[in-house]
Amino acid sequence: MAREDNFDLINLDGPLSVEAILKTLQQRFMEGHCYTWIGPVLLCINPFEAPGPAVHAVLKHLCEQVLQEMANDQLPHALIFKGVCGSGKSFTADRLLLEMFQNTKRTDWLQDIRKYWQVSTVVLRAMGTASNEQNKDSSRIGRVVDFTIAELKIIKIKMNCFFLDQTRLVSPSAREQNYHIFYQMLAGLSPEERTKYQLNYHDVRTLHYLSQGMEPAETVPQLQSRFEAWKSSLAQLGIPLTDVLKVLSAVLLLGNTLFYEAKNQELQLQGAEELQSVATLLGIQPQSLQRGLTLRTYRSSRGPTVQSPCSAAAANGARDALVKALYIRTMVAVMRRINTLLRGVSQKTHVGGANGGHTYSSEPGMLHVVDMFGFENSEVNSLEQLCVNWTAEQLQHHYIQSLFSSTISRCTEEGVGPMFETAPYDCSPCLELIGGQDSGLLEMLNEETLSPRVSSEDIRIRMRRKFKSNDRFIPPAGSSSTFAIRHYCGTVIYDTYSLLNANADTLADDIIATFDGKVCKFGFVAHLFSVELSRDLLPDGTARGQMCRITPAYLQQARYNDRCQRI
Repeated sequence: MAREDNFDLINLDGPLSVEAILKTLQQRFMEGHCYTWIGPVLLCINPFEAPGPAVHAVLKHLCEQVLQEMANDQLPHALIFKGVCGSGKSFTADRLLLEMFQNTKRTDWLQDIRKYWQVSTVVLRAMGTASNEQNKDSSRIGRVVDFTIAELKIIKIKMNCFFLDQTRLVSPSAREQNYHIFYQMLAGLSPEERTKYQLNYHDVRTLHYLSQGMEPAETVPQLQSRFEAWKSSLAQLGIPLTDVLKVLSAVLLLGNTLFYEAKNQELQLQGAEELQSVATLLGIQPQSLQRGLTLRTYRSSRGPTVQSPCSAAAANGARDALVKALYIRTMVAVMRRINTLLRGVSQKTHVGGANGGHTYSSEPGMLHVVDMFGFENSEVNSLEQLCVNWTAEQLQHHYIQSLFSSTISRCTEEGVGPMFETAPYDCSPCLELIGGQDSGLLEMLNEETLSPRVSSEDIRIRMRRKFKSNDRFIPPAGSSSTFAIRHYCGTVIYDTYSLLNANADTLADDIIATFDGKVCKFGFVAHLFSVELSRDLLPDGTARGQMCRITPAYLQQARYNDRCQRI
């Protein structure tokens, strides 16, 4: 299938050097070509402006090519987006997904799918996007969108989301922001709604979880317009606006409560009025909420149940853990609703002829669109950045294995000489360092967090001893609380104290019990904690090794400049 733009970097005339490649890419970019093919890889340089017709043509061709390959080889395929934060992965992925709807055969219900998809994008963008040091609209949600396709018809679609950036909710850095929805909500609520949601007299400067970071760059009318779009989209998904706004307001107000120890060592509360407002919003008694945050119940199989008061630090930690749980679980509830709508629509077409369904000439194929986190290096790097960069490292490893390592292995087997002056970068040592089973940094953090009196110094000592032979690990210098990891995209410095605190962030049973349906009058919130309350925990059914069984196509994203601004 002919490409709209036939230029391919692998056909570049003259010596193939880094300088020649960069010069060619810059020349094409200045001529308006932000997309360039490199063999099977599509390189996308983010111009930080609205895409033109050429972008539409390139993505249209890519969709047609993948759909044709799926029809020919009957194998699962994946479109994988790679790139650092701010390179435009989610922006391009959204447009490619819309092209998928355009390029598959129209059915009676395809327009319904497209409508639900578009409004779900508006909702998730507001609740899952934030401004950070690299990108003012950084997507903090990883997505894997699964399409089931038969005879060029979409017969099923499911979106899987991954939420890693939870610390931002309670402690955004001074040069970043919290999630966009909070600023949009404060700008868009009417005076009557502010009263209803207990937010009278509050703004960005008076709410602790927002005042720590930067104020939004958008104007008030812009924020109000986005809030109206979010409300309309939520309504089209059939999600009660009041339920979500109550949770969001409670999250903000919880940040204005603070526990401290008085001279007599008794725990005191600053922000009793805010705690009362939170309890009202969540449908519980304020005394129950305060007890859940400040008391811990210890049960013994041989002795009586004992309650013990928390320290101020533990109570404030419990408050932050509750905030994260409320927000993330609300996001998960929204995602479940979105997937229910998409699944409900797709059930109008059946596979295999049963129940009056359509019989297809071949088995339906799977297409996975992978839009995961990009590499990050912030001023302070904690557990979120470690997980984000581990994800990016995994995708880079798969990319190298798919494009280079398998080819080199076949050439070696056939006696063909070396193809490269230097071997492709090996991500394995870094992956083993972070996620190695029984030997990785994440496993070690889990073990240390379970210890009752573990300190960041204990972690540093153990890291020096355990990872000294791994050349991707740079140990802490002296008594420093930081260590570094050499990632494929650069060296990142991590803080052990932040890692330990983030990993110890658990939700105590005393807090969960506060939302038992017998005492909680707000059904939406009670449902968010229903799994723990019923102890009906489901086993993890995630399949392993799926990425090795697909036919991948890569879209490598890049930033034209570090300021994330158009030229």
